[in-house]
Amino acid sequence: MRNACILCGQVHELRFHGYVRRLVRNNVTSTNKAILVCIIICFAAKREGKQYTKRMLPPFVAPECNIALDNAFEMYRAMPDGRIDYDRASELLGTFCIKTMRRHYLMVVAFTEVAVRLLVEYLTLCAPFAPLPGQLPYEDLLMLFVSMMQAVCVLEGKRSGNHHELPPPTLYLHPVYVFMKSRIAWNGKKPFDLSSVIGFYFDTS
Repeated sequence: MRNACILCGQVHELRFHGYVRRLVRNNVTSTNKAILVCIIICFAAKREGKQYTKRMLPPFVAPECNIALDNAFEMYRAMPDGRIDYDRASELLGTFCIKTMRRHYLMVVAFTEVAVRLLVEYLTLCAPFAPLPGQLPYEDLLMLFVSMMQAVCVLEGKRSGNHHELPPPTLYLHPVYVFMKSRIAWNGKKPFDLSSVIGFYFDTS
């Protein structure tokens, strides 16, 4: 009842519409495993003639792909300098396709950069912080992303008085993937940021 609906942009009760099967790649066996994904429905969006159902992917699932997002990030973490070890990447992603490995590596890098900028903007609004970073080497970008996550944990820890574990990187990457790969025109009613994601993760109510 606090976050805006991603379909209509208004705050209202969340309604579940149903469940669908979704395939996710098991990198150990290089086979796909079925999971259940819930679908939400928004009657306000339906009345306005907009898309009114949405599959809610868990953070480890990449949109429109069966490669696990957390495995793709681990590939980047294992080789942050931009040089891809395709044997290791194959083990992490569960695929033998070099084109697929390279595409996922470049996506993780590009979307991590977006996530860093959003995290810096969040911290700038909540506490004095450094200006937005410019173009960085691959390895520096990874270290900056982790430092941003740690800074958010420190900030939210001071606010709540509680100790927080460092969230998984996919928590901040997944919204970027969903937004950047969406085929739906952005309605502009809610700015693209990570505030709702961060607020939900550190919610102590």
